[in-house]
Amino acid sequence: MKTKISAQDVIAVLSEVPGTLLKLAGERDAGENRALNAEKELAELRTQQRIDKIASEMIDKQLVESGASIDEIRARLLEKSAAGKLDAVSEAVDMVAKGNPLGFIQGNEETAGTSSAAAAAFEAALLGT
Repeated sequence: MKTKISAQDVIAVLSEVPGTLLKLAGERDAGENRALNAEKELAELRTQQRIDKIASEMIDKQLVESGASIDEIRARLLEKSAAGKLDAVSEAVDMVAKGNPLGFIQGNEETAGTSSAAAAAFEAALLGT
């Protein structure tokens, strides 16, 4: 069974359409903006977590100068991240062995304990001179 609608009712309903469409478009746009902001915040949090992880590894592997605070290290890593170099830093940190280095040159009585003299003596021994 069909219901008859008067012309006045049709005009009343159609007059509400533009306002309703504008309201719905505004809600849609607000939802998209919230989604974009949430994605941006998530990316920032992930970057911060990655920076914290790299900073912790740098400290564990003794790759920072003594006395450097964790905040200073994070700030430097944040600068590297902004420059797009965080991946390279992360790979470099991953390549370093944990703990003390495998070896180093130490002076002795013959070289008077200077590192440059020890390096020269080491080089001479390698080259056979």
